Amino acid sequence: MAKANMLSSRLSRSNQAEHNRVAVDERHCADAQNLKQQQSDIAISKCHSVSEQFSECAKANDIMVVVHCRDHNKALNARLHQLTNAEHFDIYR
Repeated sequence: MAKANMLSSRLSRSNQAEHNRVAVDERHCADAQNLKQQQSDIAISKCHSVSEQFSECAKANDIMVVVHCRDHNKALNARLHQLTNAEHFDIYR
């Protein structure tokens, strides 16, 4: 606590303003990250059927999953992108 008091007493007014601005920016960034994570979780739950198809293909094809399940993977990625792009994030926000 004493260390924090010494730090704030050493900061000039302009440095204090900059320090406060950085703290606000960090909180805003953390909030945006939390929203992005929530949006991703929702997108994953909405893509359950496509994800399940890819999962079944992967189980059936073992090491050849890269070759045999390419279409399922592309479909899953396309659907996730539809639900997590910047436009949807602005709507979600």
